[in-house]
Amino acid sequence: DAVFGQHIITGHGHTLATWTTGHNHYLTIHSTTTGKPETTITAPETPEPWKIGRGMNLAILGPYAFDLTTGNLREYSLHNPFLSALGPVAITDEPNHRLYFKNHTAYTNPTRIIGYYPSDTPILIQRNPNGSVTALTTTKEKP
Repeated sequence: DAVFGQHIITGHGHTLATWTTGHNHYLTIHSTTTGKPETTITAPETPEPWKIGRGMNLAILGPYAFDLTTGNLREYSLHNPFLSALGPVAITDEPNHRLYFKNHTAYTNPTRIIGYYPSDTPILIQRNPNGSVTALTTTKEKP
């Protein structure tokens, strides 16, 4: 049987709480509407509140990125904890570049994503190594 530990944070229709079964500790995201669990992950030794990404699509917590609409786990990084999120993209750093996670795929890019504009065709704004800025959509680049 699972034993409730504590609520860590509540917001955006979800609550994050700790649970224990035997010697195993878990973090569970529950819907504040239904009370049902939506996602359960192994808890880090010191659970912390999630951070809400820009655009409020994702909540990041260590190597996990959760969808704030559904409460489901959206991305997981085997490399490093997520640093931030822009819209549906979770971001972490590697020694020489950033990794951008979207739809369970990690993309590398030496440029820096500096903004996100949600729309029917979402736009990521990146700063290039030469200082110029480019808007990226799923259809084409707009310098």
